[in-house]
Amino acid sequence: MWGRLFLGVFLVLALVAGYPYAALVLNRAIGTGTVVFTEGDGVQRTLISGPDAPRPAWLPIPPRSYIMQVGHWVPSPGREVAGDLEILTHNSVDEIKRFYADALGAAGFDMRDMGYGPMNAPTASYLGIANTLQGHRAEDDLTITVTTRTASGFIWPSRAVQIHWQRWDKALLDAQAAAASRWAPPNSGR
Repeated sequence: MWGRLFLGVFLVLALVAGYPYAALVLNRAIGTGTVVFTEGDGVQRTLISGPDAPRPAWLPIPPRSYIMQVGHWVPSPGREVAGDLEILTHNSVDEIKRFYADALGAAGFDMRDMGYGPMNAPTASYLGIANTLQGHRAEDDLTITVTTRTASGFIWPSRAVQIHWQRWDKALLDAQAAAASRWAPPNSGR
């Protein structure tokens, strides 16, 4: 009975205020946890995931927005530094673009408005993408992508903003390039 009641309230919340509110409630109920993965080469990676997971100090949150989910990969030798943040907001697409272009520009990122990226408007609309910003910070070779989703919810619409940052370990990239060149056919230009 309690499961059906929770599911009913959850569904009404998603219809009234949009899936970001439903995700916010669900992620808060689940909480923050840590998972350790062992990759094929034996290297262990640690992921901290949940609404209270750590996030970089340089990553701003717009006023009157709520953190739905954070994913933080703990740095390990020979692996990239990466993380994700998903927030709930009622701001317009233009307000979000302006906020992140200014704030991340002040943090040293060279920001670009990619619009829908490689998609056309109908495809982006179908996938729920309203806009994409991309940036690069040369001093530490960090890239960031800010994807603004379309609004959802019939009575009190809200939208999600998904942010992903990543920095590749130079030694890993050099090793991958060297391995690729060993397997390249003769006269391939590699």
